[in-house]
Amino acid sequence: MIADSNNFKYDDKKHEYTVGGIILPSITQLIAPYTDFSRIPRNILQDKIAWGNTVHEYLEMLDRDHLDVEAIPRAAEGEPDIRAVVENWAEICYIELYCWIGIELPLYSNKYRFAGRLDRLTPIEPIELKTSLPRKATGVQLAFQAQLAFENGYIEEIPRKLHSYHVTEQGIWTEKEYDFKECWNIAMCLLTANNYFNRG
Repeated sequence: MIADSNNFKYDDKKHEYTVGGIILPSITQLIAPYTDFSRIPRNILQDKIAWGNTVHEYLEMLDRDHLDVEAIPRAAEGEPDIRAVVENWAEICYIELYCWIGIELPLYSNKYRFAGRLDRLTPIEPIELKTSLPRKATGVQLAFQAQLAFENGYIEEIPRKLHSYHVTEQGIWTEKEYDFKECWNIAMCLLTANNYFNRG
């Protein structure tokens, strides 16, 4: 899928963002030095990636109202439980009254010249969904996303606090809060360093 608006294109297969044919650094690339998984054995990492992709696929179908939750089989004891993940996320959305104005939404910053894709966007803030444990890099990721949402007119102001949700293979969700100002300062350092080392 390629999103195209005002010469902005996102190539999902390449995970590449361009404006007028010029490749922009992605949020994932900018925070990559602080999301290092090289110490995890390859077979375990591949399983984790596959599980993460499955979770994101099911949650996207749920949030787009394209999923029959009752049709998802129950997991055997001790096995990853995608139905529990989905059911418990649906409950969180109901309790928090989440209204999505963007799902897997690609955006770019004309001001700062970077791009990224937002897991979820409410009228107030972006939200990240993770199958990994909370880490500081997620706060920085959300700060980048908040700037994208604000700059593109999806939210009226940048929130002071940002939030991510993290789920275990048994469907237990936890919420993590981050301070935008602190995370944005780090985001600008990463973007400045990237621009310095990659300019001609």
